[in-house]
Amino acid sequence: MSDKIPQPKESDLQAENTQLQAEQIKAAGSILEEVGRKWEKRNWQKRNQSKPDEVKVEIEKGTKHKQLYEKYSENTNSNRPVRRTLKTAREALRSGHSQQETAAILSHDPQIQQVKEQQGEAKANKHTQQMIRSVVDREKKAQQGQRQSKQQSQKKQLAQQRGLGGPQM
Repeated sequence: MSDKIPQPKESDLQAENTQLQAEQIKAAGSILEEVGRKWEKRNWQKRNQSKPDEVKVEIEKGTKHKQLYEKYSENTNSNRPVRRTLKTAREALRSGHSQQETAAILSHDPQIQQVKEQQGEAKANKHTQQMIRSVVDREKKAQQGQRQSKQQSQKKQLAQQRGLGGPQM
């Protein structure tokens, strides 16, 4: 009997080395993925904490709020007064008007005018602010939903690229 320790073949060493490298690459990929998720979460939190850039819209001289109301309400084909008011407010806000300007534009809405006549100016102003707040909240929710669906599709694509999303053979 010989006391020699068997030496591994060079091909076995290369195979083992290749396997170790593959495991290291996989581990590095997982780390990078986690860092990427944390980075996205951090940026998302920053975006949602910071105030959005305010868009200033100059109202042309001679243009009255009533004309702007007519412009933004002309394509709102709704028989329901509340929907018409909400759509008009959304159009004004999307066009870059501030909430204060949008309130002035909505003061020409028949529903708002009816509230003002029946319940007074304070109630009409409160109703206007509720409408504007509702539109702003809905827009925020819609944007969040778009971001989430975009993130989900990116995750799905990433999984498919790695062979995790499709059927395994």
